[in-house]
Amino acid sequence: MGLAVDLRLRRRPEITAVLRRGRRVRAGGLVVHALERGDALVRSGGMERPGPRVAFVAPRTCGPAVRRNRTRRRVQEALRSMASTGIVADVDLVVRFLPAATEAGSDELTAWLTSALRTLSSRR
Repeated sequence: MGLAVDLRLRRRPEITAVLRRGRRVRAGGLVVHALERGDALVRSGGMERPGPRVAFVAPRTCGPAVRRNRTRRRVQEALRSMASTGIVADVDLVVRFLPAATEAGSDELTAWLTSALRTLSSRR
């Protein structure tokens, strides 16, 4: 199951803003860009609630679509579990995959993502 619509960055200007103005950390085969939203809230069915919004960038150099999508699903699941623990706050994230990410297992991707998010949160 993918991320809910209200948890995804979908518009090009939003993604571009994160890539240009956000902080960037590389961990293993992932590059995570983060931009704090401040008081911005995510709309969810008429109700507003805080939470992270995410976009994924998986270039063709990472391999065929099957591999890129499998990697995206694994990272989504890792983010979903981290959101419940509070590691991820009200930020917009763009997770960019490097070729090594498609060769990594779920545990390795989770470790890379955790490392990147902890580094970003310590830089606040």
